Amino acid sequence: MQAINGLFHRLHDAIEREQRLTADAAHELRTPLAVLMIHAQNALKATDDQQRNTSLLALEESTSRISRLLEQLLTLSKINPETIPLVPISVLPICENVIAQLAPKIFEKEQEIELLRSDDNIAGVNIQGSEFLLEVLLSNLIDNASCYSPKGGHICVGIECSGDYVEVSVEDSGVGVAQQQYELLTQRFFRILDDTQPKQHPQGVGLGLSLVQAIAGFHHGQIRFYPSKLGGLGVKISLPVLCLLYTSDAADDLLCVD
Repeated sequence: MQAINGLFHRLHDAIEREQRLTADAAHELRTPLAVLMIHAQNALKATDDQQRNTSLLALEESTSRISRLLEQLLTLSKINPETIPLVPISVLPICENVIAQLAPKIFEKEQEIELLRSDDNIAGVNIQGSEFLLEVLLSNLIDNASCYSPKGGHICVGIECSGDYVEVSVEDSGVGVAQQQYELLTQRFFRILDDTQPKQHPQGVGLGLSLVQAIAGFHHGQIRFYPSKLGGLGVKISLPVLCLLYTSDAADDLLCVD
């Protein structure tokens, strides 16, 4: 009977999650699709090459934004323990691979990125996790850090073992976030608006940190926000080491705020 109740509970959660994602997607896609149509119409009506190229560039930007939104919504829908296996993995190689993949884009903005690790033994510390989801998590954190940092800014990725947790942090040298807004950062489609730099973050869809929190919770981990020593925002993800998963009832989707 307990197994049947558990099955119905998981089924209810899955249906509720699908309904919420569908509603969110329908609401959030309405505006960018309308903008996409406007840019396409402007390109068709353009009377010279300059107007046409301007509209086409705006069309490309809007298309990229919608593509990123759909990609993140699809990833959110896949975060399910029944479909994504967790295996023993080391977090350090994932950090190194993601940084290597994103480095060219970061260097184009004349920004710097570095990886700091507590000691050489960190490579031998394993967690029970999904390499794919952790790559998505770290990619979102680093991409956010780059987007919210100015040209010539600095991004620091850190990894260390603290007690029974592997802690991965990403700090940036951007304008930062008011501490009273920390609890809002993981809400779906919440975006920080900076009136002084209205065009600073045109690609944001407001799902990155929501996705990060979901992935951290999926790994029985925690997410914490704090003021970065570089001047911007710091985000720390704490993931339980492999042995802790068999002795702890850590709650999913925990959020800690300093």
